[in-house]
Amino acid sequence: MLSSRKDPALPRWFCNYLPESKHLCTPKFLLLTLDSKLVDCSGTSMSTISTHILDVARGAPAGGVAVALATQNTDESWTELSHAWTDDDGRVKPFFLVSEPLQSGIYRLVFDTEPYFAGLEVDSFFPQVIIVFRVEDAAQHYHVPLLISPYGYSTYRGS
Repeated sequence: MLSSRKDPALPRWFCNYLPESKHLCTPKFLLLTLDSKLVDCSGTSMSTISTHILDVARGAPAGGVAVALATQNTDESWTELSHAWTDDDGRVKPFFLVSEPLQSGIYRLVFDTEPYFAGLEVDSFFPQVIIVFRVEDAAQHYHVPLLISPYGYSTYRGS
């Protein structure tokens, strides 16, 4: 159990970077393990969301694409949780280290594809791709890949 700065389970070098008065176990403190699992201070696994984009027309990853993660509110409006850009391998992982654990609910990823295709000097039909999905189990990891081309896209739940 990771409970405080003096917890022997934490590496000594890690504790040296924390102010003396701070405890690690706050509602907003999350730890990313080496196997890309997000855990809270009790060691409980938490939901993470990752994505990658493959440009199937080029047969290559789509790097530099802006991606936003949002959650749906009870009034059906959306609240952005975070945003990032895909790396050279077309990936965002783990998707946005948000300050709060993900809860069960409806989420969406918004991919800003128009600048990507414009940078390639390729006309495209979809300026954005929006994927809406449900997180049911807060302990699971959700991988949502996107396959794009200038005139179409596809997605699925990955692993």
